[in-house]
Amino acid sequence: MGTLQDWAAAQNIHSMRKLAAEMQGRPGSPWPTDDHRSHTTIATKLAELDRGKDVGWWWGTGAAFRPALAFVLGRELGELEALRPQEEAGHHFGFAGFPTLRPLDLRIEPPFPGVPRELVVPGGPPEHRTWWVAPAGAGKTLVGRWLEQRAGWVYLAGARWRDVANALPATGRVYLELTSAEGHAELLAGYPGLRVCVACAEQPERAEYSARLTGANDARGDRTDGDDKQAEWAQIASPPLAEWLPELVTWARARVEVGGGFAAAGPQAFDAEALEALVHTPGEALELFGVIDEVGLPGDGEWTPRTLQRWVTSWLRHALGRIGASSAPARQLSKEGGELIVKLVAVRLRRGLPEWLTAAEWAALLPATKQELDPAELIRLVQAGGEDLQKRLLDALAATPEAIVELLRQVRALAPLPGAAPEVLALRPRWLAEVAKAKAVEGMYQGIQEDPVRDLGALLLDPETAESALERMIEDIAEGNDSPARRALDADARTPEGAAALDGAVRALGIAAAMGSVVDLSLAERLLAMQGAFFVQRFTERPPMPVLGVTRPDRKFARPLASWSLAVLELSRRLGSTARRVLPREWAPWGDDELPPPLLARLTLCLQEVSIAAYFPEGGWLESDWRRGAFALGAALVDGLPSLPQSHDAWDLRHPEQLARAVRLNLEPPPVLLVELLRLRFGLRMLEEACARNGITLKQALVWCWHRWGAVPEHGECTPLSWAHPNTQQPVGEDDQRALWAAAPATVLGDAICVRIASSAEVFRFLRPELWERILVVLAERLHWWEIDQPALQAAPFDVLLRTFDKMTLHAQSKPVIDALWRRGAPALRTKVAELQAALPDLGDENGPLAMIHWHAPADEHRGLIAGLGAWLNAPGAASRVHRWAWHWLLQRIDGRKPGWREAFALVEQHRDAMARTLAAQG
Repeated sequence: MGTLQDWAAAQNIHSMRKLAAEMQGRPGSPWPTDDHRSHTTIATKLAELDRGKDVGWWWGTGAAFRPALAFVLGRELGELEALRPQEEAGHHFGFAGFPTLRPLDLRIEPPFPGVPRELVVPGGPPEHRTWWVAPAGAGKTLVGRWLEQRAGWVYLAGARWRDVANALPATGRVYLELTSAEGHAELLAGYPGLRVCVACAEQPERAEYSARLTGANDARGDRTDGDDKQAEWAQIASPPLAEWLPELVTWARARVEVGGGFAAAGPQAFDAEALEALVHTPGEALELFGVIDEVGLPGDGEWTPRTLQRWVTSWLRHALGRIGASSAPARQLSKEGGELIVKLVAVRLRRGLPEWLTAAEWAALLPATKQELDPAELIRLVQAGGEDLQKRLLDALAATPEAIVELLRQVRALAPLPGAAPEVLALRPRWLAEVAKAKAVEGMYQGIQEDPVRDLGALLLDPETAESALERMIEDIAEGNDSPARRALDADARTPEGAAALDGAVRALGIAAAMGSVVDLSLAERLLAMQGAFFVQRFTERPPMPVLGVTRPDRKFARPLASWSLAVLELSRRLGSTARRVLPREWAPWGDDELPPPLLARLTLCLQEVSIAAYFPEGGWLESDWRRGAFALGAALVDGLPSLPQSHDAWDLRHPEQLARAVRLNLEPPPVLLVELLRLRFGLRMLEEACARNGITLKQALVWCWHRWGAVPEHGECTPLSWAHPNTQQPVGEDDQRALWAAAPATVLGDAICVRIASSAEVFRFLRPELWERILVVLAERLHWWEIDQPALQAAPFDVLLRTFDKMTLHAQSKPVIDALWRRGAPALRTKVAELQAALPDLGDENGPLAMIHWHAPADEHRGLIAGLGAWLNAPGAASRVHRWAWHWLLQRIDGRKPGWREAFALVEQHRDAMARTLAAQG
């Protein structure tokens, strides 16, 4: 009879079937209720376990059933290790968070992908002192076990150095898995003969460590010398996720049991970019894969609240199984853990608390429960008996908030920040925190909690959620759903949450309207009236405005003020004269009567805030359609607020509209304004919107601009060239630059701008062939050869360069063009020589194309050119028509002993008389 049977008999259980049935049916047993296996299947596994067969199943795929087995046998979970053969326990490494993953056999298999390669080399890390900065889930325990099995290292784990000091040998190799780096410097002084590798989430605190990382085949062995090298730490970091995630997915697919959600998930589910925000380490990734394997992925890709809840519940159950928890808190977490964690996050957001809290602060977020009973009270309940005794006992033994938080800390669902005080905790792993937060935010946004207005206000107040909540409100309104904004009608603006809900509703309605959406103006009027009742004169130079608005503490005031100003002005514009009943006069400037100058000055300052935010977006929703709304407001200002000062500031919302109107009406703006318009600081997208409003195309507007850019003087400002060197405040995309150059007519490019373009290599990729042709002609005719930039001649299309050569007025300064032709297309130039020789009655003058090609030919082309001249000279009657340049060219080949000079000498000797006559005739 095996150990398992002995333990079962001690509990008056005499069969494996009865033991399995008790595991499933006994009250309080932590049987995994969402597992499809029946107790008869588990009975078979129990029989195999007692015979020492397939023992690894209980520490791998079936790990979730071990707590129930320990509960029924009356044993601690750790005592079940006695059922595991020593060889099985020592050489295998299972994955409790991914139980369907085949355990590693450390005798023959390396660790999972993502472990630094410097650690798992033959013999272990070769440096005398190695410090691995390893966050949770990096594989610290796995590497320690692997080094222990494969390289004979001593593996020790503890919270700090002092916890393992007494167990250290005097010499040898030791791998230390530590929670804290505190006190590690003692290691240097007291154990010079040890080769040590430390795995810790914290960096070494007062040590010097080398930047070098050793290779895999370093065979220096253990160093025991006492020189300064022993004081160095070779610091190693885990590789970034993108380097190991694809390999880890492939590795896990090869080891997982068939039939689960992980194997069924497509490759897109494990995209490194998508997972980067959810997992940081291979261990975290494998736990997430284990959850996916059990719960699965939604078929339509949408994360429903039920799916998210099942993810959290599944992870918690496996985490509780790892530590064998069977207490009242464990029972509550097993059944309600997903919902409880989501509630924790929701309460934290409602109270505006940060992500990192102490254990006591986390406990304070949980609802109060009954306290643990003292023994006397427990005895009294048992003696009272009754049919409902079990229910009363379970109710009485309900977990306290402190006990639940402690258990969440034990399973690492609440984890400390590395390097910070250990009592400061946050939800972890990251994917669990994000999933729980997403579900909490969804419930708060949808208003399904007890106080929907307060919840909406809390989301808009919190820096973590304010921007995403506002963006979602805008999107909902654009799609015709203004229910979140209507919820603000019940807001109490005298509370921060109420004021934020009201402000968010006004912003969302106004920004959606500015972006072109149809909004309920009666709703807008009611919300503006409610918010307007609480306006204050915060700044003497600006109009009245709310005390509290949706904002982010890490942003400047200009951004929230800009978005609110845009929203209110757009709503007031749509409301017309009605707006004056609910808003101060500055915020309702539209109409026939002019705004008094003091009020107009106040409004102008707010419009400047909107302009700056539109010209320099900081990201998020401000960066896209919000800008369209801001410039659309600027277009409305041109006609709707003519009293607005006609300034020529660099950042003016009216500029796109003013430029489009100038093009449509063929008007020439005043010089100062024209300079600003031609800079296109607002970008092509905003200009295209303005063009559409005016019934013209973007290309028409750009051609209008090019007629003015093309005529700029040599040192004048030219937007297309300045866009090639954008400053950090206003980067210009490549698509905009391409569109700009695509609209450029070659005929409007003056000489000055052609010369400047030729020295701006950044724009070469945008130039069309006809532009190159114009630029090259200017270069060849206007510049000295030393002024022509070679990059332009190398970048120009070769066929254009060759066509330009045919049209050029040639002279000695044409050398760079011909040099470029020879370098880039010698065969084509040889053909050109043959064509010219066949077509010309003589060899042309010294500035002719044939002469220029010869004079600027590279040395390795000389023999061929000499042969061509010989064929021409030997033609009947040709010698009398040879220009002197050809004789001089041949003579220089001879004088310089250039390649082919002997052939040149023979040719000159053959035609000596003809050469003398030609030179004499031509003076």
